[in-house]
Amino acid sequence: MARDLPAHVTVMFARMSPSESVPMVGEGVSSTVVEQLMTTAEQEWTRRASVARRHFDECREKHGLPQRSAPSDPPIASVDWLEESGREDGVVRRLSVVNDLIVLPNQTGSDDDLQFTLTFEGTLMAGCRPILLAPKIAGDTVGKSVAIAWNGDVPVARSVSAALPILYRAESVRVLTAGTHKTEEEAGTGLADYLAWHGIAATTHRLDTNGRKVGPAVLETAVELDCDLLVMGGYGHSRMRELILGGVTRYMLGNATIAVLMAH
Repeated sequence: MARDLPAHVTVMFARMSPSESVPMVGEGVSSTVVEQLMTTAEQEWTRRASVARRHFDECREKHGLPQRSAPSDPPIASVDWLEESGREDGVVRRLSVVNDLIVLPNQTGSDDDLQFTLTFEGTLMAGCRPILLAPKIAGDTVGKSVAIAWNGDVPVARSVSAALPILYRAESVRVLTAGTHKTEEEAGTGLADYLAWHGIAATTHRLDTNGRKVGPAVLETAVELDCDLLVMGGYGHSRMRELILGGVTRYMLGNATIAVLMAH
């Protein structure tokens, strides 16, 4: 996708300080033990940084992308490595204001689930930039065939606007409406008309949920249509309601097998 746009990609590794990553210890713990814990934490973050940098170099060489720290004229696809100190969620939010898109690996259910949730929700709810949630198993393409989960609400409207550079280059764009009490088939036609004014041809698809919740219906339809990217709103309901009752955003975090672009 970076090559098609073309775009510059900054790959960021956040190194948490040992004092933040070591669990709180109670009184009576000797300074020697505390020092050992801090040393172990520092060694672990150094190891993680080394592994991440190795993956970065391997991926860059595999795709033939140059590493650049300054813009080129004319613009070309390029990458760069950035190592920052601090908690990941804080670093990502700080950097999000000077980047067009935040790409996060979906780590739901992993050992890093808690930190991922803090980063994802903090960045999304801050509303500075859209998030592209990368699936756990990467596909061959992103943005060639796009599905838009449309209900006419502000979050998905923002997602569509953010996705326009990708939609311009997509080979197919499908507008999916679930036909619930909040969405009607005409709403999908309205979005297709809007995209047409941007020179983007889109077809509309009314989902038959067959008693299913909207999340599974949207994802299954997008996969059946061979889409490699789903554009949707993030936390259209309150975050607390989705955490308690479930919702499309939470469903995608736990189940999406394709890339998902969302804004709040």
